[in-house]
Amino acid sequence: MSILIRDGETTFRVGLKNFSQHTPLPKPTRCIVPISVGQSYHEGKIFEASIQLLNHHFDSCVIMLCDLLQRHTYQMESSLVGFATNDYAVREGDAWLMRNKNILSQLNIACDIRRWSEQLYSQTYKTARTEIDAFYKDNIQYRLSVDEVASNFARRKLAANKLDPEQHGGLLRKYYELSTEYLKEESSVRYSWLGDGYDFHFYPKPDNLAMKVVHKQLIVSEHPQELIPINLKVKKIKHHAEQKQSMEY
Repeated sequence: MSILIRDGETTFRVGLKNFSQHTPLPKPTRCIVPISVGQSYHEGKIFEASIQLLNHHFDSCVIMLCDLLQRHTYQMESSLVGFATNDYAVREGDAWLMRNKNILSQLNIACDIRRWSEQLYSQTYKTARTEIDAFYKDNIQYRLSVDEVASNFARRKLAANKLDPEQHGGLLRKYYELSTEYLKEESSVRYSWLGDGYDFHFYPKPDNLAMKVVHKQLIVSEHPQELIPINLKVKKIKHHAEQKQSMEY
C-alpha cells in the first residue's frame, strides 16, 4: 500500500520500505513507533501518512515519544543542564502531543502512547544498560560504530555553527560525549524492548551504524522475529506522472 499526499503544488507517494519481504505477517501484528520530537517527518502530512500506513498494516502499536532522550541534544544547544534540561525536554514532548493530537486521533488500531521516561526509569532499562555498557567495552565493532557516529555528529554540529574544530576542541569533546551517551541510551532502550512482543520497529529513516550493530548482534541473535526495522519510502512525483524523483528519509 502507498498513500498520495499533497504539500502545496507537490505530490508525494508514501509507503513502507523493506516491508513486503516480511509477508505473510504474523497475526496479530504489533509494532513500536519511536517519535523524534522536532523532526519534520514526525509532523504534518508525512506523519499523517505514517498513521494511515499503521492503520493499514498493523493490528496494534505503541507510540514511543522520545522526548527525554533529546535532553542530550538540548544540552548542546543551550546552557541548560541537569533537571532544567529534563524539564525542557518533557515540555517539548507535551507540545508535540498537543500539536499532533488531531493526527494521532486518526489511529483506528489499538494504540498506547508512552513517554521515554517510562522506559528510562524502569528496571528493564537498568538491566539493558548494564549489558550495553559491557557490550561497548567488549565488542570492538559496536564501540567503533558508536565512536564514528558520535564523532561525525559532533563535527557536523560544529560545522553547522561555523566553528573550527581545531579552535573549539573543548566544545567538540562536549558534543562527542553527549552524542555517545545518546547512542548508549538509545541502544539500551531498544534492547530493553526485547520480549515485549513488538514484531516491527517503524521509524522513517534507517538506523544509524551503531543501532544496526545492536540489531544484528544482540536483537537478531536472541529474538530474530522481533523489532524488525522498517522505514518510510517517499517519492516526489513530478508534474508528468511517469517522472518520479526519490527522496531519502
